[in-house]
Order: sequence, then C-alpha cells, then structure tokens
Amino acid sequence: MILKLNHLQEKVAASAAQDVVATIYSLLEEGHIGREQFARLQIELDWIQYKQNFRDVVIATQGYNAEGEPAPIMDIHIDTRQVQPGCLRAEMLKAFARAKVRANPGTEAADRLPLEDFQSMRSSLVWEFNRLYWNGTVAAGAGELSKAAWRSVAQRVATMREPDRVTVVNGAAEATSAKRQPQ
Repeated sequence: MILKLNHLQEKVAASAAQDVVATIYSLLEEGHIGREQFARLQIELDWIQYKQNFRDVVIATQGYNAEGEPAPIMDIHIDTRQVQPGCLRAEMLKAFARAKVRANPGTEAADRLPLEDFQSMRSSLVWEFNRLYWNGTVAAGAGELSKAAWRSVAQRVATMREPDRVTVVNGAAEATSAKRQPQ
C-alpha cells in the first residue's frame, strides 16, 4: 500500500494517516479489501482548500488491466478536511461500492442520480447551464437569470429521466406520479 500526504496541515495529517491505516487494516481483516488489492492500494490524503466543496469525503477509482477488465489496483482519495471522527469506515465502504458500480457498465449506484449519459462537454447540461448563466448575466439580473438557467436544466433532466412523467409548470419541470391516488 502506498500512502501519499498531499498537504502540510500537521495536526490533521498525523491523525488522518493513523485513522486511514487503522480503517484500511480493519477492512482488510473483514474481507472488504483483498490481499492482492491491498498490496496495490494507492491512497492520497488531500486537503481541499474550500470548506464547502462538492467532492465526497472518500473517492475510490478502480484500476483496469490492458484488456479493460477491472484489476486489483485501486486509487483512494480522501479529503482530510471533511473527515469527521468515526465517518471514515462508512465513507470508504460507500466509495468502494461506487467504484464497483462504475466498473460494471449499465449499473447505477443507489445513492446517485446521473443527470445524463456520458457525452462531450459542449453538449452537456453543464455547458448549457453555463451558457444560459453567463450570457444572461450582462443582460439581466443574476438572480432571475440563474432561476431561468436552473429551470431549463431541470426540465431537460426530468425529461431525460422519465419523459412520460414530466409536466412543465411556469417553465419548470415537475415530476408527476405515475400512480393514481385512490379517490
């Protein structure tokens, strides 16, 4: 196992490294990590500068061999700024489960909602949102514009996810229940 420390937060670094090593060993003993995988494990302890960021506490990525099949190599990135006492084990197990889902195309993690299929950035929701947001910032008030941008993106997502269950009200997409309520 390789453990990299990517920050200079002395107090956090020492306790985080100790917690990570203890958690990894317990997961190894319980069979959540195989011995071959443990030998090739690469863990990076990061300190993301923004307290409020969109990154998960633990992110695991599955390695692949030359044939494109999952290999025992796994990279684990841990944002030590977000680690709370007692959360590391659960966050690691969640990250491992997500990595396994990504290694098996056609499956989705139960706690994730993909907004769209993989595609080029220029045809993605992110690009559309940024275009709507930045093109309108000069012409209109940012508050109204951001609402319009979010409504447009929400409508596109709702239509993509379940086209037969979406209605548009005041420019915003709203899901409607496919089941009728008893009267």
